[in-house]
Amino acid sequence: MYSPGFAVHITLDITKHTIPMPSSLKAAFTDYIVGWLVTTAAAIVTFIVTWAFPDAWLRMSTFVLANVEPKVLLVLFICTAMILLVVIAFFLPYLTAEKKKLLGGIYWDKEKNPHCPSCKTPVSNYGEFNFGDWGYLCNVCKSVFNLADASGNPIKPEDARRML
Repeated sequence: MYSPGFAVHITLDITKHTIPMPSSLKAAFTDYIVGWLVTTAAAIVTFIVTWAFPDAWLRMSTFVLANVEPKVLLVLFICTAMILLVVIAFFLPYLTAEKKKLLGGIYWDKEKNPHCPSCKTPVSNYGEFNFGDWGYLCNVCKSVFNLADASGNPIKPEDARRML
């Protein structure tokens, strides 16, 4: 029963919440599988609705074209196109970014050039620093990064390049 003096207020405060990051390989794998399942389920539902009601899209488009002015449709199309361009411009650097492989505590690009593990800038100064420590000196971070295998034993850049 509806009461005119009764109102429900729902508020959502997202400033106190953060997106949880997976802390383990199992959590990352589970997140990936759940995302894949949701995407697949949405595609299957779309396919079933399209198959079950083949004229639904035609009816909907006919209804929209008959009841909405062409100027409004043009504005909606332009706004949608602008939003799409902004999204593409935002994600393009992430999509075209070069993938680097971590080996020996140093990132390596596809041309086998070393990069700083902290700031990902190219490094070229390999030598003896800090009284006997051999490693790469990053000119941006001003840090020395030792080149070592999985057990912590020092390796030479030539050996690391051969392992890539």
